[in-house]
Amino acid sequence: MNFDGLERFVNGRIEDFKKLLETSTYGEIKTLNEDSVDIYLPQRDITLPDVPVFTLQGSGEYLQFPLKVGEEVLIVFAKDSALDWLSGNEITSEINFGLENAFALVGLDTLANPLKLTQVTTLNVTKMKIQNSTAELITTLSNLLAQLIETTAQLQLLKVTTIAIGQPTTVPTNASNFGIIQTELETLKSEIDSFKA
Repeated sequence: MNFDGLERFVNGRIEDFKKLLETSTYGEIKTLNEDSVDIYLPQRDITLPDVPVFTLQGSGEYLQFPLKVGEEVLIVFAKDSALDWLSGNEITSEINFGLENAFALVGLDTLANPLKLTQVTTLNVTKMKIQNSTAELITTLSNLLAQLIETTAQLQLLKVTTIAIGQPTTVPTNASNFGIIQTELETLKSEIDSFKA
């Protein structure tokens, strides 16, 4: 018995199914929203609205980088309802890999603009914010330098009076300013210490 026709039929249906099934594809950011992005898929000439963006995070800590229109992304399609999962609802088990179940992975290393892979961790940013629940590191360091600059200025204004030769001098005339600086430096040290493990 010849099953060639049946085999061609089954293989044809499998190929048709594979054409409808999408687990991932490529796109670019078209619009930046408050907490999502709109992704343009050039190969389909369609735009996916409100796509969640993957952010490296865990236990309330995260690394967040600025995005811009035109950046290339890898779109991954979940098997089940992404909206249900993101909303905390019961997840439907329908197998669809639909366009509405998209997630955006940003930061792909392209051949046109590759990053060299080295053993050195490099953080190359225009602006950076490192913060905990009480302080922001760069601001604290900037304030620390400001106080050190003020200390130098006060040292240049330092004046003491001598009652007589061989007798102790009086306290500096700007001693109260040094007291204020000391308090500020102690506060800044506490903020920097709050970043310690």
